Amino acid sequence: SKQKKQQQLQEKVKAKAEQIQQLQADIEAHQKQLTALDQDINTAVTNIENTKNDFFASYQHLVTQIEGDVEKMQTHLK
Repeated sequence: SKQKKQQQLQEKVKAKAEQIQQLQADIEAHQKQLTALDQDINTAVTNIENTKNDFFASYQHLVTQIEGDVEKMQTHLK
């Protein structure tokens, strides 16, 4: 009976070791996914910031043109 119990414990240890290996593989896969998501997020944030800056520059240029046009109209209408 002790040999049977020993065999059962060995099988449990083997099964637990396999579970640990599977969990480690899962953790590694999830860490890779997290890294990829972090890169995607950083890329998206950079693109958003670039778009915002481009929009602001375009807006400022347009405002400057409109202000110049208003000054020209005031000058020519006097």
